[in-house]
Amino acid sequence: MTQKSEINAKLPAVELSRLNAKDVIWIDVHLYGERRGWLQIAKGGVEWWPGKHKVNVHAGSWGDFAEALEEKLPERKRPPKKSN
Repeated sequence: MTQKSEINAKLPAVELSRLNAKDVIWIDVHLYGERRGWLQIAKGGVEWWPGKHKVNVHAGSWGDFAEALEEKLPERKRPPKKSN
């Protein structure tokens, strides 16, 4: 049996734009039964904590994050919306 990806998030009950410096959103990422890491989302930027690392973190501003996604992920066309 193939294990599925599992994404767990603990979300605060506030808008991201209104987060205090101490408020963050943590997303725990498991792929096929193996922990890939944690994504920390905060008002000032994002951090990726890979695997079991507690020291090595990839951190950047929202601009850095946008550039990394645009550079790394392939672009694709969105399917047209279905009209009712």
